[in-house]
Amino acid sequence: MKTKPILFLSLALTAAGLARADQVDAATQARLERLKDSGSPVTEDAAKVAPPQQPDLDAETKARIEAFEKAGPSQIDVSNYPAPIKADYELFREKCTLCHKLSRPIYSTYATPEEWSHYVKRMMFRPGSNIGTGASKKIYTFLVYDSSIRKKALLEQKLAQLTPEARAVQVAKIKEIVQQAEGK
Repeated sequence: MKTKPILFLSLALTAAGLARADQVDAATQARLERLKDSGSPVTEDAAKVAPPQQPDLDAETKARIEAFEKAGPSQIDVSNYPAPIKADYELFREKCTLCHKLSRPIYSTYATPEEWSHYVKRMMFRPGSNIGTGASKKIYTFLVYDSSIRKKALLEQKLAQLTPEARAVQVAKIKEIVQQAEGK
């Protein structure tokens, strides 16, 4: 485990332009590229957390993730979103790009509050995610709000497949988040 402090130092130095990219290992270089691609500023957190441990994934899951990551830009235009949601987006961008490209959650097929809750909780417990309870709630809020705007057709399709009771629960969660964000 003596390589971790070196890895963290390499990440921080390279990000700051104080070390050459060829002086860091491939995993660190890939992580730096994901940070650059996302447009996320490199923070102290990026240098402090351990690189994410990628679980062994089956071929289908790897292909699905790759498709999400290549689906489009790794950012969302949130200029018309309410101020609290814009702030939540910045946190989402900062935290999520520590482990993967932002295009993965942006272009995923998740749209309901239940799906986002499961996704955020799973990411929260990944080694190196550095997502605490407060951050996870803000990320969840952003993802639910964003899905209600940007993924509206997919969200409506998924809600239509639920039982009336389950749909009512999901709709209530969406309305609560939208109303809080819009100050209603």
